[in-house]
Amino acid sequence: MATTRRKGPAKRRLPAAGKSLRIEWQGLDEVPTIFSNNFLVQTTGEEFFITFCQLVPPLLLPTTDASKVDTVISKATVRIAMPPARLQEFVVLLTGQLNRASLESAMQREEKTK
Repeated sequence: MATTRRKGPAKRRLPAAGKSLRIEWQGLDEVPTIFSNNFLVQTTGEEFFITFCQLVPPLLLPTTDASKVDTVISKATVRIAMPPARLQEFVVLLTGQLNRASLESAMQREEKTK
């Protein structure tokens, strides 16, 4: 399988290198996409641990007494650790993407009503 290479839009200052270097992401198409609909966030004070989970509701057949179901399983799929400064950058990026998606969705709805 060919390795996908994408260059970052800007340079980033890396303290260890002592200069700004362009980031080149490799293997983006080789990483599996995993569905996640449940999350846990924990902190030690020095880093944040974000655990992404997949919560699947139980199968309720016509013969199942739903009132007796008191637990659902949320299976961890991946855990990411980040220092606070990088998590703050991540939150800014996610907020920007969410705002753009909301704006595009609103514009599409407006176009449909015309």
